[in-house]
Amino acid sequence: MVRQGLDSTFYYGEGHSENRTYFPLYQQTSFLIRNQAAIKTAFWARRCNSNGFVVGNKWIRKTPVPESASQNTVVCLHWISRWLDLPSFFSSLPADVPIVWTLHDLIPITGGCANTYDCENFTTNCGFCPQLKKPKRMDMARLFQDEKMPLYRNHNLHFVANSSWTARKAETSALGRLAHSITRIHYGLNLEEYRAIDKETARRSLSLPVKEKVIIGFSCLDFNDERKGARKLIKALGQLPGELQNKIILLVLGGGSWPKAECNFEMVSLGAMSDARLQSIFYSSLNFFVLASSSETFGNVVIEAMACKTPVVAYDCGGPSDTVKDGITGLLVSYPDNDEQLSNKIRWMIDHPSESQRMGDAARQDVEIRFTDSMMAERYLKLFDDIGI
Repeated sequence: MVRQGLDSTFYYGEGHSENRTYFPLYQQTSFLIRNQAAIKTAFWARRCNSNGFVVGNKWIRKTPVPESASQNTVVCLHWISRWLDLPSFFSSLPADVPIVWTLHDLIPITGGCANTYDCENFTTNCGFCPQLKKPKRMDMARLFQDEKMPLYRNHNLHFVANSSWTARKAETSALGRLAHSITRIHYGLNLEEYRAIDKETARRSLSLPVKEKVIIGFSCLDFNDERKGARKLIKALGQLPGELQNKIILLVLGGGSWPKAECNFEMVSLGAMSDARLQSIFYSSLNFFVLASSSETFGNVVIEAMACKTPVVAYDCGGPSDTVKDGITGLLVSYPDNDEQLSNKIRWMIDHPSESQRMGDAARQDVEIRFTDSMMAERYLKLFDDIGI
């Protein structure tokens, strides 16, 4: 927004930034406060089953909008779970101030789950939540949904969905229907930062074989998160012939413990890497990138790889249906789980290196057309104009 010439201030939970347009709402300096946050998070987590994730609306301290921000033309929300207290935030804003809330997951339009999977309760009344250990009619998810209802109903709320899949979820949600509008705006990248590097140069910089191996990429914040699909990818690679596995290096980026498996392919971990230029070296070194998630509202790693001329194999699990053009910039695998088909798509990429590289070239061109940060900002500005700002 600032680069587009818009007067914009960014508020976040806590910490310090040298950027003069960034302001923390509070500083987490108290030992007691830090422990209260951990207790609150544990309280929610203990009521969820092993694969469940449900969070509430109230946080350990009130977070009203600062007086200077309450007079703004528009207030934008992004990912605010577990640091923003919704009741005090909404009550501090005049009812007519537009609130534009970007859905990075489904928590704002459900009873607190980031993904609904096969559950359709969020379309009417949450309750009997399959992600809770003890689901019942008035369970935690139902209470959280009921808390949001009057907040949304009494404010000038607009949702922004990051993909067509997310937009459809919002449109069918009981909470989403309380919004004045739902608009799809894709994420965008700074293409000066995410760009292709000569593949041999990228591989040499990472001390990887230049031509002898097929290098496949995988990335997520936490390898332990089953929804991100590390185990699915290992299973799919394990179905390849042994002599083919011997030619593969699986290059991974992220944190957590990589699942143990007996396979013939080599695995190299680069750890966590947040700088876009370093990530570009990772993506550029690959023959192709695999997204094995069971669900993604968008999947930013997909367009990051594409921006570096790297084609993508991905489960058609939500957001990738917007980002990957099947057979043009990568390959889509039908979902739900289909490990054999994922393995077949990976095999096709390995067996067709020339076609794969053409997909990578097309992927960069597609990102330049559809997924730049300037385009994203322009679409937000158009939304602001459409809602009368």
